[in-house]
Amino acid sequence: MAAGEGFVGFCACNGAASMAPWGGAEPFFGTNPSRGDPAGDGKPIVLDMSTSIVARGKIRRAERLKERIPQGWALDAAGSPTEDPAAAMKGTLLPSADPRGPAWPW
Repeated sequence: MAAGEGFVGFCACNGAASMAPWGGAEPFFGTNPSRGDPAGDGKPIVLDMSTSIVARGKIRRAERLKERIPQGWALDAAGSPTEDPAAAMKGTLLPSADPRGPAWPW
């Protein structure tokens, strides 16, 4: 709405703690920032993203379907990497980037 009126809009909600800060092992941050920027006479540019490597819903789905998750998505409650979605749900999601930038190739 702000971008549609010519203003920059930014929102970071108080979602449930589901992602550890880089190097951490305990959930601390929500993963849901969004931003909207006006674009002159065009449609506003809107970014609605997750800061974690994967949406938590994909881990819930893997748990429900009894599937493994890829290495690098989550840590268990002890802070160890896990491919077990049930353990991941008790642990933390990993951020989408390391200190040097994105964790996946563009």
